[in-house]
Amino acid sequence: MPLQGLWTADHGKLPPWKGDFHNDMNVQMCYWAYYASGRFESGESLIDFLLDLAPAHRRFAKDFFGVDGLMVPGVMGLKGQPLVGWAQYTLSPTMSVWLLQNIYWHWRHTMDEVFLTEKCYPYCREMALTMEALLNRDEAGNLKLALSSSPEIHNNTLQAWVTPNSNNDQALLIWMAEAMMEMAGALKLQKDVEHWRIFRSGLEDLAVDQDKVLRLSPTESLEESHRHHAHLMAIYPLGITHIEGSPEEREVVIASLDNLKALGTQQWVGFSFPWASCLEARAARADEAYRYLDIYVDAFTSPNGFNLNGDQSGKGYSNYTYRPFTLVANFGASQAVHEMLLQSWGGIVRIFPAVPSHWKDVSFRDLWAEGGFIISAEQKKGETVSLRIK
Repeated sequence: MPLQGLWTADHGKLPPWKGDFHNDMNVQMCYWAYYASGRFESGESLIDFLLDLAPAHRRFAKDFFGVDGLMVPGVMGLKGQPLVGWAQYTLSPTMSVWLLQNIYWHWRHTMDEVFLTEKCYPYCREMALTMEALLNRDEAGNLKLALSSSPEIHNNTLQAWVTPNSNNDQALLIWMAEAMMEMAGALKLQKDVEHWRIFRSGLEDLAVDQDKVLRLSPTESLEESHRHHAHLMAIYPLGITHIEGSPEEREVVIASLDNLKALGTQQWVGFSFPWASCLEARAARADEAYRYLDIYVDAFTSPNGFNLNGDQSGKGYSNYTYRPFTLVANFGASQAVHEMLLQSWGGIVRIFPAVPSHWKDVSFRDLWAEGGFIISAEQKKGETVSLRIK
């Protein structure tokens, strides 16, 4: 599903963003909500699409990166071919890793062993090995990309090449190593587990500034409002940095979200708000999660429900006021509600982890959690009164 799904607003010209597949966030977020809602047959469309395009993506890895294996273009046509765009993002190799998380989430929510054995792990392993082949060790022995970027930062300028590795790239690599260890362990592939453990040991910690705020890169911090929250990937959707870790880790999460709020929303577009809502929900800051979602519905949705990328409210939430429509933020908003009601990361299921203070009576039915659990629950007057786990 591209950004407009079945619809286009082309006016006889190319539709917005050429109607392509943007793999620097848009495709990924379009599929965020199907896991908790249990719509696995719909979600398999993305997985089957990627697996069917594997021959094209092997050619892309060889022709462009000069390595064997799989790489998915950041901006892609229907046949899997790379399309023109800002090179820093359209050709970033870590976009491939972000797509792996969609495939991994499918396994974690279904716990389908056949899927893991026959589709998920072989595909993920091939791509992860390709990613590994692109890395070199620096003088300290740390794994580094030759070129690094953070989606849409500095637009299409030379400054968009940041000091390797950006927090976006580093977070994806850390997540990849840990996910590969988990999947290999589930399949009892001990040699693979050890391989990815060694790989993980070569990855530095994420870059944090003196105020405990996650940076863009080891040498640069985000200093102004920006639409893409790539530097916070570790918090959401990757979940490798969270409030249930050490006191220092919790401090990083809170300081980073406070900084995001302080920088303001003037340069945000529609998808920025649901993503921020998911980030706040993971930090259990329920009222902040609700506030971002409320702004999105108020200012960035049209009467027919489509997301309009610019602020249509006239209330000044964003400096962008244009009207190209996409579907990505709609699915992100659905996922934000899921994150308020149910979270299931790190081997723990959390019921009502981020319910806004004014939601006194709230319930959900048959949401899926990681581990293959189907859960229903209800709160009355702010207290959980029922819980069913299947």
